[in-house]
Amino acid sequence: MNLDKAGVIGSDFLGGAGKVSGEAGFPKDDYAMYIDGPWAVTTYNELKPAFKDYGISLFPSGPGGSASTVGGEDAIIPVDGHHLTDAAKFAEFLDSPFSQLAMAKTGQMSAFATDGAAEVKATPYYSIFAQQLQTAKVRAVSPFYSQMDTIFSNELQEILAGKVTVAKGLTSAAEAANIALLSGL
Repeated sequence: MNLDKAGVIGSDFLGGAGKVSGEAGFPKDDYAMYIDGPWAVTTYNELKPAFKDYGISLFPSGPGGSASTVGGEDAIIPVDGHHLTDAAKFAEFLDSPFSQLAMAKTGQMSAFATDGAAEVKATPYYSIFAQQLQTAKVRAVSPFYSQMDTIFSNELQEILAGKVTVAKGLTSAAEAANIALLSGL
């Protein structure tokens, strides 16, 4: 909250119309730091060749260590879908080291820590991302993830606006997220 009040957090943190996204602002030197993934390196290098001087580092470490999140790319096989055996084989193929390495070469690094060494060999700048992957946490696996994400984002905005304390905002978000999870049972 103090960083927001001091004006050192980017305008896109709270969202809204007219805000400059980190993806657009970071390469233009609007932001000194931006949290992104391995897919962004190629994009940033193509946007501004002189911008190649930025660094990539682990998340800062606190009492809980240094952790990031993984997940967000999904392949779904509907229960009532056709050709379920073929779909399952295709999903296995997508998870294979061969496919993961092929995707890594395009900037889509695997979320499997076991694939890290091969990916770093093919794409050396992945080394820091592979190291961070060792302590990464999986996002909640729930059909209600989007709803939970909205709940936490809304409470964060309330906290940063000074409308609620950090403790009250996080407690409220956790209670609302639990209700969202339980509604699916």
